[in-house]
Amino acid sequence: MYIKEIKGTFLALFFVTSALSLFQWLCPRPGEPVPVPASETFDPGLTYLTSLDRVTHWLDSTAAVRGIKPASRQYVDLADTLVRLRFVHSYSHYRPSDDVISYLLGRLVWSDLSAIVDPDDILKLNQAACSQQAIVFMAMLRQKGYRTRTVRLKGHFCTGVFYEGQWHFYDPNKEPRFSKDRPVPNSLELMADKNLAYQAYRGIMSKSQVDVMFSEVTLDESAALPGHRVRILHKITYFMSRFGWAVMALGYLLSFVAERFLRVKYVRHYRVPVIQ
Repeated sequence: MYIKEIKGTFLALFFVTSALSLFQWLCPRPGEPVPVPASETFDPGLTYLTSLDRVTHWLDSTAAVRGIKPASRQYVDLADTLVRLRFVHSYSHYRPSDDVISYLLGRLVWSDLSAIVDPDDILKLNQAACSQQAIVFMAMLRQKGYRTRTVRLKGHFCTGVFYEGQWHFYDPNKEPRFSKDRPVPNSLELMADKNLAYQAYRGIMSKSQVDVMFSEVTLDESAALPGHRVRILHKITYFMSRFGWAVMALGYLLSFVAERFLRVKYVRHYRVPVIQ
């Protein structure tokens, strides 16, 4: 019977999770804004857009003012511009005050385990890497009914958007410029005709860098947003960071009750000899 070992394990985990919850609660909430390099096209006036609901409301209201119709290139371009202006180019990770277990996993195991992949959580901060900007871009367009797909290049993460009967390539992170006189090409067209890619990334990347980036293209049209497995992990660590102590306390209580029940059951079924 290992009830005592189980009780001891739950008790130890109770103290550990209690310490983590206390540490998270005591950690200061960072208030200083992220430094913005002069080369960034960051607009601090958009930092109030801290959720997908706010972002889509901004898109709809701005599109209405400008006379932009839904399901058009102009609407997707507006969404692309919003992401470009909303973020500084840098990875955003969970802080100890957000999710202390994810923070520790990122520090002690693998840095990607603390990288934020939930679009609403990404929007709470002002910095986002290429994959995180793509997640927000895809999520906001999917809320408006667009089909999107993940475009993985070599060392880079972009998005494909379907409208007007075909796929189109978008990269809010590196901010390429496409001609307004012709449709935005898709990733396979850019891979086949490097001159299109060179022109779009002129002044942003060298031709050799463009060649390397487009040397590999992987397309993914799955329904789940990128990083869905890590998102599940973060939901678990978020809950355990705050309420793990309660789960362990309940486990200890149940193991204590089980021990008492088994002890009573043993005494009832086995007679103890009486010494005369």
